[in-house]
Amino acid sequence: MPCRRQPRPPSETPREELLYQTYYSLSQQYPLILLLLGIVLGICLALSATSFASGRDFASHLGFLVTLFVALAVFSLILVLVCIESLFQRCTRLFSAVIWSCLLTMGYVFIFTGGVVCAWDQVSFFLFIIFTVYTMLPICMCEAVAAGVLSSLSHIIVLAVYLSAEHGSWVELIVQLLANTVIFICGNLVGAYHKHLMEAALQETFHETFNLIQSRVKLESEKRHQEHLLLSILPAYIALEMKAEIIERLRDGGQVRRRHETANNFHNLYVKR
Repeated sequence: MPCRRQPRPPSETPREELLYQTYYSLSQQYPLILLLLGIVLGICLALSATSFASGRDFASHLGFLVTLFVALAVFSLILVLVCIESLFQRCTRLFSAVIWSCLLTMGYVFIFTGGVVCAWDQVSFFLFIIFTVYTMLPICMCEAVAAGVLSSLSHIIVLAVYLSAEHGSWVELIVQLLANTVIFICGNLVGAYHKHLMEAALQETFHETFNLIQSRVKLESEKRHQEHLLLSILPAYIALEMKAEIIERLRDGGQVRRRHETANNFHNLYVKR
């Protein structure tokens, strides 16, 4: 199950929290992770088709192709396992960690197998990973922030260390890394803000629906209790007759009220043996 969204208020019962977690998992996280896996599988298939169609030398791009096919197999396996809802609810964090790790691995393979390595390589792909973490992976806010920050820092640190020994101009490298940092900070802020708004809206909708259902259940329970109390005092046929007359009065409104005002006050008094 996903981690708790926040400390529950005193009015929220453990049962209500459990219902919310189940509702959140099946109504929001489950469709999103299926959509994410479909998108990632489509990307892998498109890259594979492009590689074969472009006539690349497989020997010189062996690492790229191996990583691509391994990722395709892993994502396909996760898609099959996620379709088992009970398994998905128990292993959401595991699935999220595997998907995030595979995406990071693909990003670094794309960087170091694409030819000349530059400071801005695969910034867009890592930004996609950051948005994916906040919007589509079934994890809570704290875990999403941690994954987004780690994705950003790993890209900056790895490229800074790798390019520091080869780059001719330190000023240009620092400027580009600072630009990447600004992009990643903006991506994390936008993703965190979006996730916060979505969780707040979903929580409010759930509580409104839950309170409405509780009110209806309570109303039905009180109605049955009143009927039982009425039947314990009056015979069933008299109680049914009174109930039908009350319903008719409520349905007709003022017309029945005016008609009864002119009638005998003892019109509704029934004496039965």
